[in-house]
Amino acid sequence: MRSSNISKKPSAISKSLCNSKQRAKTMKCIPYEEVVKATNHWPADQKSNRTLIAVALTGEVGEYANLLKKQTLGKPIDDQELIDELGDIMWYFTTLVRTYNLSLEHIMERNAEKVLDRTDKREHYSQEGSANG
Repeated sequence: MRSSNISKKPSAISKSLCNSKQRAKTMKCIPYEEVVKATNHWPADQKSNRTLIAVALTGEVGEYANLLKKQTLGKPIDDQELIDELGDIMWYFTTLVRTYNLSLEHIMERNAEKVLDRTDKREHYSQEGSANG
């Protein structure tokens, strides 16, 4: 088993995305969403499935947490097992997103704007505080 290098440095692409709110709008997930749609046995338009999907998503997050527990106890995380669990989380999350007739791209863009705005505000207050203090 290979242990995972969880603290991998961000790629040049992800760094450039963080440098510009405009670049955050380049995120594309449509091919993955099509895979989820093709492999999903729950109709995306049925609101009643949201609870079941959310419970399944929670279960997958629990499986990821179990990997972290084992790592805490000294067992290295296998890269493939980590990728599989994170992929399961992504599949259920994408399935949940589809029940709201939203796209991953839209959610990613909005979230990138939100966190970049938050970072800008934090840096502004930090600079303001150091100039005043």
